[in-house]
Amino acid sequence: MIATWISIPALLSVNLGFAGLLGSQIYRLRSQANSRQVAVALAISGLVMLPPLSLPPIPQSIGWLAATLVVVLFALRPHILPQQLWTLRFGFRYSCLAMILVAVWGLSVGFESPAFILGSFALLAAVLSWFRSRVTINEPNSAARISQHQDL
Repeated sequence: MIATWISIPALLSVNLGFAGLLGSQIYRLRSQANSRQVAVALAISGLVMLPPLSLPPIPQSIGWLAATLVVVLFALRPHILPQQLWTLRFGFRYSCLAMILVAVWGLSVGFESPAFILGSFALLAAVLSWFRSRVTINEPNSAARISQHQDL
């Protein structure tokens, strides 16, 4: 029973996470020269592939609309929204939450199901995402700095 109840939020959370990543990539492409066509093609192809087809029609429509909104917000990054939304820390914490939902779903299905293995790995991913969101790596002589405040 809980597996059915938690499956829709789990699928939608993963879907919205991929939408955020798609929007972040479009944001990065917008700042490069001659990349507007690539950004438009990426947005169209991503929005076509984003809706989880395994959902019932109404949650699928809501998921597609929410994913479209997330792609647009992450691509434009309006200043009226908190700047913490665009940080790695937020991304890792969101990933942790999404993986917890997937883990609850997978572990509630039962030991015989392949979803149980998926749930186990999702639980591991949730723990790793949480710990990564708490760690700051600053190497002063390194060209690639990773910090909790770095943009997605």
